[in-house]
Amino acid sequence: SAALCFILARRFGRPLVERVVSPGALRRADTLFLRHGAFAVLLARLLPFTAFDLLSYAAGLTPMGLGPFLVATAIGMYGRW
Repeated sequence: SAALCFILARRFGRPLVERVVSPGALRRADTLFLRHGAFAVLLARLLPFTAFDLLSYAAGLTPMGLGPFLVATAIGMYGRW
């Protein structure tokens, strides 16, 4: 489901989000995910209060690659066991 949310956001979400989120906030998110994308996803997956689907959608809206996202998601989910 994480991959599906990521792909849907990548394919359809950015234009919608650009209408409701400030350009500065989007730039900050892009920078965060470009610099620390996989690590940020990994940490968020380990936290018990993180909304997983929301994180997947957010990552899909940034330039972060699907491969690093999936690796970080898999490790983070495994680490929660």
